[in-house]
Order: sequence, then C-alpha cells, then structure tokens
Amino acid sequence: MKLKKIVFDLFILSAYVGIGISYSSFYLFHLLLIVQFLFFIYTLYYERSLIDKILNEKQFKVFNLLYLVTMIWFSLSFIWAENKFYNLQYLIIISLGYSISFFIIWNVNNQKDFHRSLKVLFFGFCIEIFVSILEVITPFRWPIARFSPISEWFGEPNDLEFVLQSSPDAPSYIETSPTGFSWNPNDLSLKISLFFPFILFSDKLNNFIKYILLLTIILIVVYSGARLIYLNLIIISLLSIGVAFLSKKRNMIYQFVIIFLFLMSIMTNLFTFQKTGIKKIDELVALSRSLIGMQPFLTESYDHSGTIRKELILDGIKLLKDTHYIGAGGGNFKHYREVKRKIKDPYYMVNMHNHLLQILSEGGIFYWLFYVSFFIYILYKSFQLIFQSSIPSEIRYGIPLSLIMFIFGSAAPSSCIYFLPMYILIGVSLNYIFLYES
Repeated sequence: MKLKKIVFDLFILSAYVGIGISYSSFYLFHLLLIVQFLFFIYTLYYERSLIDKILNEKQFKVFNLLYLVTMIWFSLSFIWAENKFYNLQYLIIISLGYSISFFIIWNVNNQKDFHRSLKVLFFGFCIEIFVSILEVITPFRWPIARFSPISEWFGEPNDLEFVLQSSPDAPSYIETSPTGFSWNPNDLSLKISLFFPFILFSDKLNNFIKYILLLTIILIVVYSGARLIYLNLIIISLLSIGVAFLSKKRNMIYQFVIIFLFLMSIMTNLFTFQKTGIKKIDELVALSRSLIGMQPFLTESYDHSGTIRKELILDGIKLLKDTHYIGAGGGNFKHYREVKRKIKDPYYMVNMHNHLLQILSEGGIFYWLFYVSFFIYILYKSFQLIFQSSIPSEIRYGIPLSLIMFIFGSAAPSSCIYFLPMYILIGVSLNYIFLYES
C-alpha cells in the first residue's frame, strides 16, 4: 500500500512536470503511466469489487460520462474528418490525458489522500517557480524548453535562432522570459496561476510566505508576457474580495484589496497609463489603455501575437460554419490552417490558441455544449461547498476559483489538449466534490 502511494505521488508529479522531463515525445509521465496501469491491472485481478467502484461511485460516473462521450464523438468524427491521422492523434492524446484524471480518482479514496495529492502538486509548483525565477534573473535555462540552446539534445526542436531573429527586440525580450518545466511561457503562466487562489485563501501559510508566493506568481506572469493570464489574476482578486465579503472573512478582505491594487498599479503604471520603457510592462499598460478606450485594440507594433490570434478566431468560426456546425474532427483545425490556408511555416501559428473555440470548431456545437456543461457542473458543485467551514479555506475557495482561472485562461496556451495540468484539475475537482459533499 505504501509503495502504491509513493508511485502515485511520483505519477502526479510527473504529470505536473510534463515535457520538462522527457526525450522527444516520450515523457517521464508516460513511463509512470505504464507503472500505474500495471498496478491497476494487478489490483483489478485481486479485487473484483474495483469494477463496482468504477461503475457506481459518483466521481467515476461523472468522469466516465465525460470520457465516453468524448471518445465516442471523436471516433464518429473519423467519418467526416479530412485528416484521419490528426483525428487519431487527438484521440490518443486525450486518452493519455484523461488517464491522469482516472488514476487521480482511483488512487484518492479519502480526504487524507486528497490532502496528500495537493501537497505533492504544491511541491511541484514550488520547484517550478524557483526554476522560473532563475530563468528571469540569470542566464539559466531549463534544458528542455523552447528557449533552451540545448533542447535538441533531448530530441526537441530548437527554434531559438528563429525567435531571436523574429524582431530587433526579441533577444532582450526572451532573455527574461521564463518557461519552467512547461516549454512555453504561456503554458507556464496558466499552470502556476492555478495555484494563485489556493495561496490567496490559505490559512496555513504565514502572511510573509503568502505574499512572497503571490508576488512570485505575478512576477513570472509579467515576465512571461501572458497578458490574458495577468488579466485573470485581476479578475480572481476581485472575485476573492466578493467571496471573502460573502463568507464574512473580513480579516482577509484588506489583503485581497492590496493584491488587487498592486496588480492594477503594475498594469496601469501607477494609474498614469503611461509607458515605462519596460517592454513587458508596457504591453500590460497598452492592454489597460485599450480596455478603457484610450486606444484601439491590436494597434501596437508588438501586438503581432494578438493580431494572429484574431485571425485564428475568425478561422475557427469559418471552419465551424464550413462543417455545418458538427465540427471538423480532432486536430483538424491544424489541418485547415496547413491545407486551406496553405501555412507551411513550422513557426507560424497553426493551433487554435483558444481551448473552448478549438473544442467548438473541431467538436462541433453539440459536443461543445456538452463539454461546457461539464465544466459548469463541476464549478456549480464546487461553489456549493464554499460555505462549509469544516473544509480548509484554501481548498473550498481555491478549487472553484482555480476552475474559473482555467476556463478563462485556457485561451493562453496554443492547445490545452496537450496541457496535462487540465486533466489534473479535472481529477482533483471531481474528487473534491464527491469526497466533501457528504
């Protein structure tokens, strides 16, 4: 039993790290997934009651519905998907991803197990932000990362030279852009931002450590250039003030107000809305000016990424219409960009960079409604527990707010289908809801 717990701890830690420990397309996570599967087969052989558990426990029922509907729908989409290989690749990737959710639900059987799994994830988070801060303030690079000069040693593509030559400002810009274990700055920002509400509401951390961790998250998000994630931090801070007020946690409100004002002061350059000369902060200032109507969106020369994202959104909507709203099939937005838009440049954006719109354009309107309903359901169920004082505050507030952070922040990575923390969040949320609702 102790060995099983240690293997599971290593498994979820490897899922958190993801591509950070890998060679080419084979991750440490894949190896530990095989070990988990062998443990599962062994347990199934000696404990036939496990089948009843998988079929009858509430968290398994909800997960099984999500998994089966997803697999059936994208299997059917072979009929109309233009690129069958991409559709098959999509099915394999989501099967691997949902295996994380499945094994989290299977291994976590009580609240003690649940707390242990959160501690393991928090440990991974602490190591990653330490690595990320080193990348911001020193020349150090995690070896398996987009901006690593030695990524090819680990079987990964090296586009550092391309990025450096993409604009005159690129060398100084990426010099301080962290990637952590996540390959890409946007993926890193979304991943660590999911811990933001947990830390915000933690009663166990003293205020000094809490503020250090929160400021570290903010710093990494700023230096990642992830404007959407930064905006989400502001939204979560505002929501936290409201939740703390409704929960009568008056002692926390002033802390949340300070964090909110701090975030706003960076984004607006101390509410002057003037440029600072620091490019990554000036990007946030430009966003704030756009939000209050001082300038149009997508006008700054550095906003090439935003312009392409607008193009991707329009392509996604067109693809949905072209497929009569049933979706193009898994991975076939990429096929549309490569074939219909004739984009051959390997460095040009071919993935959607918007998770919910990717689900819509590839899965169609009916699957999209089902998928969104699933997230609404777990969000609703988690909010129902928010006033249960017997649940630690960092958990009962952290999980629903983290779900909101993911839903809005999922437009930051190129594709959340590859984003393993999404599957961790699904498994953790389902466990939380059904372990605590009774």
